Amino acid sequence: MNVIADTEAPHTTIIAPAVRQRRLGRALLVASLALLFACGLIGMVIAAGLAGAQAGQREASMRATATVAASLLDRLEKANGLMREGKYALAEANYAYILQYQPENYGVRSLVATAIAAQTPTPMPPTPTPTRVVTDKRRLLQMLVSAGDAQDWDAVIRLADQLIALDSAFEAATVSDLRYRALVERGLSRLRSGQIEQGLYDLDRAASIRPLSDRVEGERRLAAAYQST
Repeated sequence: MNVIADTEAPHTTIIAPAVRQRRLGRALLVASLALLFACGLIGMVIAAGLAGAQAGQREASMRATATVAASLLDRLEKANGLMREGKYALAEANYAYILQYQPENYGVRSLVATAIAAQTPTPMPPTPTPTRVVTDKRRLLQMLVSAGDAQDWDAVIRLADQLIALDSAFEAATVSDLRYRALVERGLSRLRSGQIEQGLYDLDRAASIRPLSDRVEGERRLAAAYQST
């Protein structure tokens, strides 16, 4: 008996090109989405890290600023204390340190100037030269005449009063004339410069020597009337 064996050929599945492309597209899409998700996570982690770093920097900067401000305040209080103790050079150094950080602080600049000025010794005033008292009447008369020629009315009045105090009878006419002229001239000058009270006082003293001229008397009366208004 002939046995006929049926030999089955292996079954091969053939995938059409269009199906293959669709599957490849879906795989790429899934991979792309996964990659985007991973990138998003990485970006979030990086952003969080950067934000944390920036916040840390800001916090560190704020702490540093607060530390500097506290240090400058301590320096200012120390410098003020040194000023009160009279240690001006040390106070100046502390103020200068503050200006390194706050160069536009005009208050501290003023304190520096004060500290520098305090270190500058105040010169002693010159010893006044004592005025030599002249008791020689003839010498005084010569000085009186010279002062009259120079129209130094203050000196004329002073020297005339000194001569009269020494000897009222010595060259009385000359002394009286020069004194009268000086009082009139100085009195009128004071009236015209607005020193009415002083000017009237000089003219009253002159009038006690002899009557004033009509012109001078007119000015005196006008000034007196103006003063009384």
